[in-house]
Amino acid sequence: MKGNDTVFFGIMKFLPKEKFDFFVKQQNGDKWAKKITSWDILINVLSGQLSGELTLRGITDSQYGLKKELAQLSSVSLPRSSLSDACNNRPYNSFLEALNYLIRVSHRKIRRDLKGVIKILDSTPIQLRGVGYDWTKSNYRIQGIKTHVVFYLEQSIPGDITFSDANVNDIEEGKKITSLENTTYCFDRAYYDFRWWAAIASKRSRFVTRLKSNTPYKVLKRNSKTHSDIKHDWVIEVVSKKSGKLNMPLRHIKVKRDTGGYVEIISNDLESPAEEIAAIYRARWKIELFFKWIKGKLKIKHFISKSENGVKIQIIIAMIAYVLLRLTQEKYKLSKSTLSSLTRIIKRHLYASKSIGRLLNKFKILQHKGTAREVMI
Repeated sequence: MKGNDTVFFGIMKFLPKEKFDFFVKQQNGDKWAKKITSWDILINVLSGQLSGELTLRGITDSQYGLKKELAQLSSVSLPRSSLSDACNNRPYNSFLEALNYLIRVSHRKIRRDLKGVIKILDSTPIQLRGVGYDWTKSNYRIQGIKTHVVFYLEQSIPGDITFSDANVNDIEEGKKITSLENTTYCFDRAYYDFRWWAAIASKRSRFVTRLKSNTPYKVLKRNSKTHSDIKHDWVIEVVSKKSGKLNMPLRHIKVKRDTGGYVEIISNDLESPAEEIAAIYRARWKIELFFKWIKGKLKIKHFISKSENGVKIQIIIAMIAYVLLRLTQEKYKLSKSTLSSLTRIIKRHLYASKSIGRLLNKFKILQHKGTAREVMI
């Protein structure tokens, strides 16, 4: 990519074209391509997501007259039909490899003082209804697909991304994840499988989740409460017919909800303070915010292609956009609460003829009564 910096040019430095082309070559992604490459798809769709364009027409129309700026990114604007057809035909795995590369870069650049690694597991449904979506399946609530994500809590970035039909149980995807040592896995009751929990524990890792309400157990020990929000802190043993698959004592913590009432949490961690384990489970809401942010800010409720491959490409590029924003946020030492402000600034100035650094120097991120807002100075 040669030429004067634009804001978009600066953001894409985290994902060089040469690196992306390597992943495409690995997957034979452009084997039959004549003019439109996978890189062109990435730049055009990413441009639409970062600039807030909802539709295929909006993406292509917004790039009218930007020949020079796109040339700096070694790309061109694409006609609507060409962009849609290309999303149908280029394998999504090339884009997934690029996302995985950015995640590895993020782990190097966004480092924290960690007490082990905390991963949150969850999925979000993508509803796909109407003409052209005959390939989707229904789970009696939605018709479409599920996007399954392993979310790294401290770095606030997605990790492993997989897709399934809407009628596939979350635990089936969860069991495909290779359990690692010294890792905390946090998930809800959609991942209910004693054998899988035992496999996590066998790696000297811990899980934090909830028992189903009808699961029988006996109390082995009653620990002293160390916090006013903790109603009880017990050590229990599951005594159901399937308990042999989980032959270990468990922590059973009943903690007050922020919204009222109580939630009962279990873990194989018998040593940590109850409030620490409860805090990990409470942090599950962050992956829900991530899903909401991706769907709302990066517009993956509207798809430019109705094929399975095209839908997956657009979801993956939305994830790429999110990680690029997080890397930009970290590079310029912006607080986590400024991500929405950063997104708004970039949306307004994506093709401005200045570096991202110069642009952000014109804005001062202020913390005002607990919320972030940008002010031109």
